[in-house]
Amino acid sequence: AYALYGPNTCNPGEFLDNLLCHVCPSGRYFSSTTLREAGVTTSCNSCPLGKYLADDGLSATAHDSSDDCTVCAGGKYSDALASSECLSCSAGKILDDAGVSASAHDHADDCTNCGVGTFSSSGSMSCTICSTGRYTSSTSSATCQECAAGKHLSDAASSAALHDAESDCLPCSAGSTSGVGSGSCSLCSQGTFASAAGSALCSPCEAGKSTAGTSSQNYTSCSICGAGTYTDAGGECTGCIAGKYLADSGSDATLHDSEADCTVCGAGKYNDQVGVASCSMCAAGKYLEATGQYL
Repeated sequence: AYALYGPNTCNPGEFLDNLLCHVCPSGRYFSSTTLREAGVTTSCNSCPLGKYLADDGLSATAHDSSDDCTVCAGGKYSDALASSECLSCSAGKILDDAGVSASAHDHADDCTNCGVGTFSSSGSMSCTICSTGRYTSSTSSATCQECAAGKHLSDAASSAALHDAESDCLPCSAGSTSGVGSGSCSLCSQGTFASAAGSALCSPCEAGKSTAGTSSQNYTSCSICGAGTYTDAGGECTGCIAGKYLADSGSDATLHDSEADCTVCGAGKYNDQVGVASCSMCAAGKYLEATGQYL
């Protein structure tokens, strides 16, 4: 405030109280000059609904015109006079006017609901279509729900109509699976299978068995590993290392369920290949004392 013996008038943006000039507070303005006289008191005008003025008595030039009252930005509104700030529309609602018309921002009802298949965060100007693997069947959604494991929704937010119901989440076909909120399905890896559509997980073949490839659809696809190979549950058949062999040719899964099923070549024999059923004899005139060699 000015001292008592300062200028004779209060400037625009100031109000007079007890012969002292004060800058208008937030949400208010005053566009006239005022003669400082005893007994005279003035008050600042309120910014109208749908507008705000943030400056809180710091600068008179920020309060010297009704134009200093700013229309709320998109996604916001003000339903009170003399507002220092605007309120954000709640999540799931929008206000798309970009600060053009105060009457479009003067009530909470100016915030409109997002439709099914879309959502918004608080203070938004527009609704966003749910992303891949997500949907919402409700209006005014703050978030989208994830498709359940074993299902997928591949559309990449091109159309709200493709994200407006749980039924938009399609089951993965047999031989494939998906996690929660997936946009696509993944084929079961070698050594696993999924017999039903909409499976959340692939089931492993028992130890000693595997499948011929990926995307297997039933247990009967699991076959005993061949001679020279083994596997743990849910894996691919792996060849015994050079210097070892496994003779069984797929008669019993328990003979192929561990690396320990691979037998070291005996004395006088060798193996320089991976995954063989037998070891080779040393050539005539040669010998090999040590076991497990792979010349």
